[in-house]
Amino acid sequence: MLVLGIVFIVIGIGLNLRGQEKPKVEVIKKEIKVENRTVNINTATMAELDTLPGIGPVTAQKIVDYRSSYGGFTKIEDIQKVSGIGPKKYADIAGKISI
Repeated sequence: MLVLGIVFIVIGIGLNLRGQEKPKVEVIKKEIKVENRTVNINTATMAELDTLPGIGPVTAQKIVDYRSSYGGFTKIEDIQKVSGIGPKKYADIAGKISI
């Protein structure tokens, strides 16, 4: 009799749990706004140039010196004339610079 009572209790709990609603999970998406700005290599400060991938303070200074000596860049590809900026580094920054 005791075993039969335990069986009914277990079945009752199982049926009760089936009838309950499952907890709802709410997914919260956070939108992060990323600015898609380019750095103008003819007017950028050293600090702005330093934000470009692979361009540190030394190369930023070389870019500023090049502008001072030659009057700026006429096309973005001309930045490769700066010592230390070769094809690979240019490929990394090409989409992030403008004139």
